[in-house]
Amino acid sequence: MKYICIFIRLIILASLPLWVLAQESNTLELFQALQSFSKESSLLILNELENPFAPIASTQESEPLRLYAIINKKALINDQWYMLNDTIRGYKITAIYPQFIQLQKAQNTLDLFINEKLP
Repeated sequence: MKYICIFIRLIILASLPLWVLAQESNTLELFQALQSFSKESSLLILNELENPFAPIASTQESEPLRLYAIINKKALINDQWYMLNDTIRGYKITAIYPQFIQLQKAQNTLDLFINEKLP
């Protein structure tokens, strides 16, 4: 029994330098990776990533403006409520009437009636 314990201790002591060498090589790899790190390269990588929280604007922008309802001087356009002087896709709401609203973009003034679509 005494010889078995000595033998096990010798095996453990013999394998320790291998474990230490393996740890040293991992440490060297980490140091090399840290030395090649730069703020500029990280920013380049980050700028190339797509923002997962960015709103999906392509479907909303391609959908035509449609006035669904007018209640209490508020207009329901494409499932969102707007008030006087609000802006939607570059158009400013300049007037809200019982049956239609007036939109202005630069010098153009448009009337958008309930259930009418504006491309």
